[in-house]
Amino acid sequence: MTLQTQRLTLIALSRLELETVLEDIEKFTNLTGIGVGDTIIDEHLQYAFDVRLKKVLENEMNYLWNTVWIVALKEQKTMIGALMIKGVPDAKGDVIVGYGIDSSYQRKGYASEGLNGLKDWIFSDSSVNAIFGDTDIDNYASHKVLINAGAVNFLEKNDTIWWKISR
Repeated sequence: MTLQTQRLTLIALSRLELETVLEDIEKFTNLTGIGVGDTIIDEHLQYAFDVRLKKVLENEMNYLWNTVWIVALKEQKTMIGALMIKGVPDAKGDVIVGYGIDSSYQRKGYASEGLNGLKDWIFSDSSVNAIFGDTDIDNYASHKVLINAGAVNFLEKNDTIWWKISR
């Protein structure tokens, strides 16, 4: 599945695409048409992709709720980050999201734009009541991303702030 925003393309990676990005970047580019550019798939991002792949393999039918959504510049067709929904809506209709934008593309509104695009898709499912995200207490840029998506701070625990976007 692909979503479009003003400047971005959001691509939900299939099982094959997740496996390929973890194995061979050049092959991934050939498969998807999306270049990696300056984005570094470091151990943190690799771990996130590994976890998402395991979740997709456990529930391939609902892969859209478990996979990595690539954030790519629409014009350049270049990956600049990733979004994730961390599972299907629970019994209360809640989901948790995560996101990251490569440092060379930060502070340009891409994370907010991407999260808002994904938020619209998430809320298109009538079973979803709320979207949650968590940030480090001192990660002000990430706070701003969630605030721009309509989130409110509802819990601070240890060094983490939990945010909620209501329908």
